[in-house]
Amino acid sequence: MKKKYVFIISFITLVAVLGFLYYNMGISNITDNAGIVVAQNNVVNDNLTGKEGTTQITSMPSNGLENNGSETILERNLVIFIDKNGNETKDADESACLQCANEQAIVTKQKTQEETPSLAELQIIGLSPSGTIAESKLTELNTIWGVLESKNILIPISPINLGDGASDALIPAVPFSVKIAGVNSNILVGENIDNETIYSFNKLIPTMQTASGKNSPIYVKFTSTSEPTKYYLNKGTITIDGSTEGKGYLLKIKWGLPTNFNPEVINPINLTFYVI
Repeated sequence: MKKKYVFIISFITLVAVLGFLYYNMGISNITDNAGIVVAQNNVVNDNLTGKEGTTQITSMPSNGLENNGSETILERNLVIFIDKNGNETKDADESACLQCANEQAIVTKQKTQEETPSLAELQIIGLSPSGTIAESKLTELNTIWGVLESKNILIPISPINLGDGASDALIPAVPFSVKIAGVNSNILVGENIDNETIYSFNKLIPTMQTASGKNSPIYVKFTSTSEPTKYYLNKGTITIDGSTEGKGYLLKIKWGLPTNFNPEVINPINLTFYVI
């Protein structure tokens, strides 16, 4: 009789142990599977779309199940184009500046139109092989300009406007025909008056004379001797100096630079002129 009870108790104990083990194995399997789902949710595939310079990021849906769509984030670009007619707008017959590929420009954060950033606030940035700059490289930067010496191309000072959330920003570039070192430009004297620099000429070299006759802009590049890899770019038009009875000429530039630059911006050795 006692053997019968012992057998029954042993059988019940065995069943309980087996049930407990089976239950734990099921919980472990569920936990492992959940971990796999979480890992899948964190997978991000970063690749380029067919649109050059545009980045598409595709991720799994939050519930770990496949669906027919994906989340796409497009990275916009600054696209430099050749502005043939000088209207600062990309027209139908104007194309991207392929000559700008792998060149460099200046980018910065312009606080106001009257206040130009210091040299320390200027950044040199490279253009991609397609002549563009990705938006991700322009955090908090809002202004660009450049002189592509080897390509005879200027990027006039331009605002960076990527505010519409969808489109690339188009930045005009203009070819220049003549480059003139300041020391060869016949500058007679320079002075700073009320945030404006006035360059005086007693005579003009032929290309500058032609630009003056057409009322065409003259671009001026100012490079400080303290940091020659960075520079400023602005433009003005040459007018006749009435104070000298038509025998002299003036070129006025509103640099908006810190006052410590005053002696440097009137020194011809720091200046380069470009005629479009």
